[in-house]
Amino acid sequence: MTHSAALRPELEIPWIRGRPGTVRTRVSLDEKRLHRTVRDQDGAIRLDQALACGYSHTTVRRKVAAGEWTRLAHRVYLVGSHRRTPTVLVRAALLSLGGDAVLVGPAAAWWHGLTDRCPDVVDVAVPPRRQHRTRPGIRIVRRVVPRAASDTKRGVRVTTLPHTVLDTAAALGLVEGARVMDTALQRGAVALPILERLHEGRARRRGNPVVTRLLTLAAGGAVSEAERRAHRCMTADGITG
Repeated sequence: MTHSAALRPELEIPWIRGRPGTVRTRVSLDEKRLHRTVRDQDGAIRLDQALACGYSHTTVRRKVAAGEWTRLAHRVYLVGSHRRTPTVLVRAALLSLGGDAVLVGPAAAWWHGLTDRCPDVVDVAVPPRRQHRTRPGIRIVRRVVPRAASDTKRGVRVTTLPHTVLDTAAALGLVEGARVMDTALQRGAVALPILERLHEGRARRRGNPVVTRLLTLAAGGAVSEAERRAHRCMTADGITG
């Protein structure tokens, strides 16, 4: 290690051990790659990404201890002076749960721009076989999301708009669900026949009766009136939430 590298602990270069009998190879530090990764992820980086850029476990621990990096989630960190925003917290949730995790429900609606506020608890779908511990701010939904039902939007795997609208309506209830569905329909982001067709295959999903009612309201006339109709129906039937 050169004298200049010794003065800069962030340049510590880890060794990668090869197969028995082979010479160990040096992993060079790729600052540009690290900065690009951090930029694209709004300030977040996962441990394996940092290691791939040439950082060692020791360097990462040192940065956390010094307050240069802050833990956001399991093996996910906020780098430097980047702000702890809802966007980076959503990214951290997905990064911590692996490549087959999918953002679903109200947080997905927010990511698509259908709502103005990110929920305090982010719903993330993971395959049932995956074992994850409960994590603050993350609600794990154990279900398989087919590739056809998800998109990658701004670097995050998220349910497609039609699936997001149905999931969110089911989760939020009659009034708030109507607002999200109205927004998507009025913007032309989704088509009512597509929502109806997808809904037919979701008979056992939680919140299904609410979605059925909202689709009926939307199909019965002016879509812009669905939220007000939902208010009246909720009041008449004594439904809350």
